[in-house]
Amino acid sequence: MKQRLSLVGLVVFLGACGQAPQVPIDHYYRLTPLAEVAGNRRLTEEPIYVEIFLAEGLYNDRAVLYSNDEHASELQQHHYYFWYTSPPHMLRDYLVQMLRDADVAPVIVDAGAGGHPRISGKLMEFERRNTREGSTVNVALELRLYNHASELPLLLRQYRASETINDKDMTAVVAGFNTAVDRIYREFLVDLATALNVP
Repeated sequence: MKQRLSLVGLVVFLGACGQAPQVPIDHYYRLTPLAEVAGNRRLTEEPIYVEIFLAEGLYNDRAVLYSNDEHASELQQHHYYFWYTSPPHMLRDYLVQMLRDADVAPVIVDAGAGGHPRISGKLMEFERRNTREGSTVNVALELRLYNHASELPLLLRQYRASETINDKDMTAVVAGFNTAVDRIYREFLVDLATALNVP
């Protein structure tokens, strides 16, 4: 009898061991232009080339970054939440699409060439920050506009945007990134018109 009970117990134990915990699913996110840019106008009749943005270290990885440090001195990567491509590529693609939607030039190309207006950028900050006061999304970009073969930029400026996140859901976090990037690029469009001397 004891042997039979031990055997039943062993079978139940082995059956329980056979049910492995569910493996978490990876999630992939992208940014998309939110709405039409008001007051669309042609800024140049030349093609505009937009280069892939530069970035350092973790900003080249696809994992969504966050910090629980009030001063953001330590960055961490989410294990199951990723951008669909690296942030430098994604932010370049977003800008290309926004410039096309705004019809600022007859052609917007995602490659560089020396003889036409050229936009380059550097990603300086692209993470979620959690503090006792709450959670924010922080984006910082340096954007440059070069014209023709000039080595000095017509426009060189650092742009920053921060969005408060009231929901811990990653969809809300991504929406915060989207809003912050959209705000930066709309500001850049105004500066682009000024740099190209368009009233």
